[in-house]
Amino acid sequence: SVSHEITMRQAVLALREAGYLAAVETWVANLDGELEIYWKRSQTVRRDHAFVESARVELGLTQQQMDGLFILAATKEP
Repeated sequence: SVSHEITMRQAVLALREAGYLAAVETWVANLDGELEIYWKRSQTVRRDHAFVESARVELGLTQQQMDGLFILAATKEP
């Protein structure tokens, strides 16, 4: 099942393993405001947060693919 919340460390590890980390970091570098703060300052990542949906759209991922990243992330050490 899909984890509702993962640690930022788990998120970064899953993004790196899936090959998306560089794209997310490039996207975040061009943001300002709440989404940038969420990425840079949060200790956890919630599946239902606006940042996750914005990142999903930016990366061109389906909802199922994003769920897969959360499932992968949950297998990583918190």
